[in-house]
Amino acid sequence: ERKPTLGFFLQCNPIDVQGNNNGWSCYARATLSILSREKPENDFNRRINHFFYAKENDWGYSNFMMMEEIKDPAKGFIKDNKINLKIEVAADAPHGEHWDSK
Repeated sequence: ERKPTLGFFLQCNPIDVQGNNNGWSCYARATLSILSREKPENDFNRRINHFFYAKENDWGYSNFMMMEEIKDPAKGFIKDNKINLKIEVAADAPHGEHWDSK
C-alpha cells in the first residue's frame, strides 16, 4: 500500500510578449523546504539542479516528504491547518528571452 506524500516542484514558465513560451532555457539551482513552525531544527530541505526549457519546465519531487511525517505534531509542520513551504532559487540568466538584469 502506497502511503500519501507531499509533491513539491519548481516551475519556470516564461511567456514572451507574443504569448509564446518556447525557445527559452535557464539553468537553476534551488532548495525546496518545508518549515517547522515550532522547531526550526526540524525544517526539511531537498535540493534540485535543473536545466529548464519549454518541454521540461518543472522539476522537483513527487515524494518530497511523507504526509505521516508532516502530520506528526512533534515535528511542528502544521499550525492552524497550514504548512509553510519555501523555495530559494539561484538561476543563470535565461537564454532565448529578452532579459533585463535591472
